[in-house]
Amino acid sequence: MDEWPVGLLTLDAAGTVLDVNATLLAWMGRDAPDLVGRRIHDLLTVGGRIFWETHLAPLLHVEGRLDELDGTVQALFAAGMRRVLLEGALARLGTAAPERADSVVVAAGAAAARGPDDIERALRLAVEALALPVEGGTPGLCVKHAAGFEAEVAGRIEAGRATHVEVAGAVTGPLLELLMRRGIRLRLVAADATHVLAQPQQVARARRAGVELMVRRPLPIVALTASPFHPDVELTADQAFAAAAAAAAGRWPVFDVVSGRMSA
Repeated sequence: MDEWPVGLLTLDAAGTVLDVNATLLAWMGRDAPDLVGRRIHDLLTVGGRIFWETHLAPLLHVEGRLDELDGTVQALFAAGMRRVLLEGALARLGTAAPERADSVVVAAGAAAARGPDDIERALRLAVEALALPVEGGTPGLCVKHAAGFEAEVAGRIEAGRATHVEVAGAVTGPLLELLMRRGIRLRLVAADATHVLAQPQQVARARRAGVELMVRRPLPIVALTASPFHPDVELTADQAFAAAAAAAAGRWPVFDVVSGRMSA
């Protein structure tokens, strides 16, 4: 199991870590003694602890396994896919990039929202920032690095009156803000959505201001999951599911991690 391309933790019934495989240790940059003997609760974020304690741990105690996405994963394997990624791609983890995963199940949880009245908008903007349109044309200007050089890049674009620009590295929030402030309208192309290091709200504002973000390769999104768990805001499973379904807009199925239901 040490060589498997997945991170594995072995826990006892109380949630204490008994063993960790080498893959997970390498991903975390930790040694086994740092984790073995600690409680899983101590290794999670606040939102992760709530989800573990209110859903995953009770379900494991009662049923001994988690089946919500089993059907989806088996269907993907049956279709010939061998690198299925289940992760919070709303956080733009690099492992969701097209060259690293054949399929991505996006965790569109309520933690992205600031409150119950904000969840639908927050999830819609977050998903739209991942499902960017694909560009196949040849740019008029290619930029190798923009992160840390936003002012210089914006100056080059403005001076050259470029309207079609490709960035080989990351497209950052500060770059989008500069382009908007200077009133520059253009198509800005990134490798894929994991290279867009900007808040979903910035991506949406940039689009309205005439900065159209595009990608060379789309993320291989195949489904969304909905979860009401939020560290500060009380939300119902129905609210979270409805918001995720609205964000999916019929493009992908949505799975409710609480009830196990699936959208059409």
